[in-house]
Amino acid sequence: MTIPDQNIWELYSCFRRQIVNMHSRTRHLSSQLLRAGIWRFVAIGALAGVIVLMGAIRIEQALFRRDAEHLISTVRAFQVGVTTPVQVQQMLLRWWQVKEVKGDCSRQCWIGITLQDSFRRHADFFVRHRGLMRIYISLGGTLAEVHGSLQFVDAKFRAHSIGIYVYVPPFRNAEKVWSDYTLIAAAGIVPEPARLGQPQRPPNPLHPTYWVGSSGGCEGCQIVAVTLTPESKTQDMNRLMQFDLSCLNRWWHPCRTQADIMPAAWKQFLQDQAQPLANSSILSRPALMRQVLKPG
Repeated sequence: MTIPDQNIWELYSCFRRQIVNMHSRTRHLSSQLLRAGIWRFVAIGALAGVIVLMGAIRIEQALFRRDAEHLISTVRAFQVGVTTPVQVQQMLLRWWQVKEVKGDCSRQCWIGITLQDSFRRHADFFVRHRGLMRIYISLGGTLAEVHGSLQFVDAKFRAHSIGIYVYVPPFRNAEKVWSDYTLIAAAGIVPEPARLGQPQRPPNPLHPTYWVGSSGGCEGCQIVAVTLTPESKTQDMNRLMQFDLSCLNRWWHPCRTQADIMPAAWKQFLQDQAQPLANSSILSRPALMRQVLKPG
């Protein structure tokens, strides 16, 4: 039995269409697989980039915290009337690039050291690129600065202050209101009178050798500041000059309140506020806070 030529041609045409359709589907599937592979590669690359960037930011923050804690412990080790400028220069060798000296230390001088994290060093760039700033903060970055100042008179260590400045990005507070501000924590030993032209302060009736306050005439700031005299007890100095910088590296509870960064000093402030003498003006004086935060 023979198949007519027309039927053969129809069979051939059908078979050819099937081959063409199969080839088209194969190319379409290959194209889909290729696009999926490219997007998968891009996604993996982007994820790897985010992880690397996050790791770099976290490492930088950890190194900044380490240096800040070392600077604070070094400044706290200085003894009024005992430590000499030569000893200070030796102890501060690791910060020679960020150290500034004003005046003649054989007579009177200030030595200042300022440590800044990457965000703070490039603040102008992040201000111009708010989107990158939000990404930086979401990956664990902070804007923080630590400033230490030392005063020498007649070649003898006389006073020091430590100031920590942390930018708190917008968040919803307990009152369900979005807010952002600068969190400032400061502590220092300031003899009376600390500088020429400064009036003598009356003793604090609650504790005559130190003051704890939370105001400094600063808008957009939350402050806790401690001022001690050289006559303060060692245990008071050690207790009130404690800074907790662990909040700089925390995602779940970052630095937001005075209690986060100076828990002992803030606890003392709240205890003072509960006393009948808490309304006395000497417990919160803007001039006192400015003296501690911006010496010189």
